[in-house]
Amino acid sequence: VGLSWDPLANGRAVVRSSLGVFDLLPLTYQFNMFAGFSAPYFQMLSTSALTAGSFPTGALALAQTAAQPRVSYVDFHPSRDYVMQWSFSIEQQIVRDLTLTVGYNGSHGVHQPFRTTDANDVLPTATAQGLLWPCGGTINAAGVCTKTATGAQLNPAFGQIDAQQWSASSVYDALLVDVKKRLRQGVQLQGSFTWGKSLDTNSSLGIGAPFSNSLAGQLFFAPMRGPSDFDVPRNFLLNGIWEIRGEWQLSGIFQASDGLPFTAVVAGDPLGMRDNAAFDLPNRLSVAGCNRPVNPGNPNNYINTSCFAMPNPSTLLGNEGRNQLFGPGLINTGVSVSKTLPLHFFGESGRLQIRADFFNLANRTNFEPPLTNNKLYTVSTSAITPVATAGQIIAAEPPRQIQLGLKLIW
Repeated sequence: VGLSWDPLANGRAVVRSSLGVFDLLPLTYQFNMFAGFSAPYFQMLSTSALTAGSFPTGALALAQTAAQPRVSYVDFHPSRDYVMQWSFSIEQQIVRDLTLTVGYNGSHGVHQPFRTTDANDVLPTATAQGLLWPCGGTINAAGVCTKTATGAQLNPAFGQIDAQQWSASSVYDALLVDVKKRLRQGVQLQGSFTWGKSLDTNSSLGIGAPFSNSLAGQLFFAPMRGPSDFDVPRNFLLNGIWEIRGEWQLSGIFQASDGLPFTAVVAGDPLGMRDNAAFDLPNRLSVAGCNRPVNPGNPNNYINTSCFAMPNPSTLLGNEGRNQLFGPGLINTGVSVSKTLPLHFFGESGRLQIRADFFNLANRTNFEPPLTNNKLYTVSTSAITPVATAGQIIAAEPPRQIQLGLKLIW
């Protein structure tokens, strides 16, 4: 359902609104990836007892198949998966060749795909503190279970169980502002700003961890609601084109945005999940300065580790939640310069474009989130040890790049 209204009846302002409901069919592409890795169609062999000279010709005879085959599970009776979308905007011509648009977009997904890399977990018990996994030993003075990973898996006859059911949900709300201006003939400028929030219980579909900041082993029995793996709360774009005498063209784009979300975790399997994608979460401390527990501008200790503590006992899932931390923001500038020359050959007409493209023109260091150093603690059967590299950023977006090119159009 859509509405378009000219409230002043002069063509200078327009109000638009729309609402739609759309089915999302559970097509086979959503689960054909893990179906192809299921026994008996796929088997993995491994060995740790290769003798000198046995590789490669004699290795196969020494390898062993996994004692517990990898299989997959798909809900064959999914609930109806659909998305509701709505929008409202006001577009106003301020002066000649200057237009301002302010709008709101929203959506809500219901019964969406929930994908996990391994659903063959040891199941926890719901307590007043949170989800508590069984401890096969005792809890020592440090709060550590002296013998973990002793509970029975959901189905001990199998190993990894790739699973998908239709139990996820999503919500998106955003403020949109857009300004367009034509300065003179051949010069155009456009600026846009988005301030929004995307929340869901799972951002996965075809695979368990489609993004580098995903949690691959989400709990299928207790979805973790949080910012989507692709959530970028604020994003500003400014772009322009200048046509110079019909042959030369100068264009550029400037972007400034928030960083991507990520999750602080505990290394290993201190909970005793015993699955192929085990994880644990720390506790967020309710102290001053920990509302946003990062150290902006400090790539060596980007995570403020003083805002976290290991759960006690160690088999208790922490309260930190999924995707509660955001990486450093991004600022990037790109510029292109090109000249187009007319060509005539063999009775045909064409154009030759000579161009130079500059990426990250300011050569700014845009750090990525500490996705490989998001582990705060390691846990043994006797102690909890803080990870020295927790919060250390070791990756960045590419530096300045210059690309030269020729393009023939005929």
